[in-house]
Amino acid sequence: MQPRTTLVLGLVALVLGAFVWFYEIGGEAGRNEAAEAGKRLFPDIAATDIRWVEITTPDATPLRAERGSEGGWRIVSPVDFPGDPVALDGLASALADLSSERQLESPEALAVYRLDGGPALRFGADERESGLRIGRDTPVGGNAYVARVGDDEVYIVASWRVNALRKSLDDLRDRRILPFDREAVTRIEVRWPGQTQGPVVLEPVEGGEGSWRMVAPIEAPADRETVDGLLSDLAYLRADSFADDVASPRDAGLVPPDLEIRLRLEPEQGEPLERVFALGQERDGKRLARGLHSTGTTYYVLRSERIGEFPRRVSAYRNRELARFTNSDARRLEIELRDGTADTTPLRVEARRTEAGSWASEPPMRDGVAVDIVANLALLRADDVLAERVGSEERVALGLDPPRAHLRVLGAGEGDVLADVAIGVLDDAGLVVAVPGSPAVFRVEGRLAENLPISKEAFRARFAAEAEPAAPAPAEAEPAKSDSP
Repeated sequence: MQPRTTLVLGLVALVLGAFVWFYEIGGEAGRNEAAEAGKRLFPDIAATDIRWVEITTPDATPLRAERGSEGGWRIVSPVDFPGDPVALDGLASALADLSSERQLESPEALAVYRLDGGPALRFGADERESGLRIGRDTPVGGNAYVARVGDDEVYIVASWRVNALRKSLDDLRDRRILPFDREAVTRIEVRWPGQTQGPVVLEPVEGGEGSWRMVAPIEAPADRETVDGLLSDLAYLRADSFADDVASPRDAGLVPPDLEIRLRLEPEQGEPLERVFALGQERDGKRLARGLHSTGTTYYVLRSERIGEFPRRVSAYRNRELARFTNSDARRLEIELRDGTADTTPLRVEARRTEAGSWASEPPMRDGVAVDIVANLALLRADDVLAERVGSEERVALGLDPPRAHLRVLGAGEGDVLADVAIGVLDDAGLVVAVPGSPAVFRVEGRLAENLPISKEAFRARFAAEAEPAAPAPAEAEPAKSDSP
């Protein structure tokens, strides 16, 4: 074969390969997009362009929703209420992306398809107004007939696309019961029936990076996890439906409420705001709730199982963290144990982390015991507050003066105390625990006693290394027998 012929054939092959790649493979996605765009009923409108929509709900109620300048939605008819941003953005997307399965080539009169009148879905995008009529279902195929307002063309659209446009008033209303900005909360009040001490009042600690303090009915550090959980439950609480026919809190079973939470908000501009959530008594597996927010008072219906268990004990809001540190920071473990208040000779145990990462103790403990003790102390948290303050005689009775067990975990630095815990008596209610220097007394789960040495007896039974059996004494040599008579 001539060199020139080989070159020509090579160029032809290269051109054909490029055509296959760029057109057949690379261009397939573009052709698919163009084909889909050709099926769209409103091809020049994007979802974000839609500024308002008017629909007729399944119960024949006309509804209008408008998008604000910042992108949020508001229902302006038949009620004035915030719109659900997800639901209304979805409705706008369903309209903008509405595609047909096919267009009827020679359609009959619109009345044949029930497209000749009745409510129409309308929407505005910039200065343009468009509309859609939805007719009857097709005889087969799971589709529906539709037509654009002002257009005699008839299209067949998949029923699931049409169903995305059929929304009720409740579907499009904002179901958040208490919309608020968590960063703006400067005060929380929690009330429930039977509070003889008054409401729990919480305020953020200035410069505390998310920490809170309880200012009533006692002054004490607040439990950060409980407060964060309370705010999260409120922020994500959604209604199942609305009770617009409720005339007063008494009609809703909210006098008195089963629970009431008040939030004080300090916005960046303007006067402080108040948000109120009140929960009614359970009736037939449902509860009515009242929400006070920017739109005024609204009554909601919630299924009982959707409502989390909001804490209803003062002690639940109080800080119950007894120790918190990272296991790898621990370098030394000090234990002092007694078998009762009359025991004046404590057993002292000290364990140190070696350079190899293992623990050595005196007196010796079983392998892995020191690691387990440190791990149980690293995130030690009480279940309840036994008392904010007890007298000296009570401390003796609780096994805290002197403590049955005193456990300290220290870090690498001088005076770097990671945990300091005094343990008292163990009874059916749990284990009594205190932090030296604090007047409060706490309870932790009794099962923790299985993982911590709480007395000399417990240490010897479960934590001390077993003594190695003594080596047998060498046998005495028998005297040599004499052969002489």
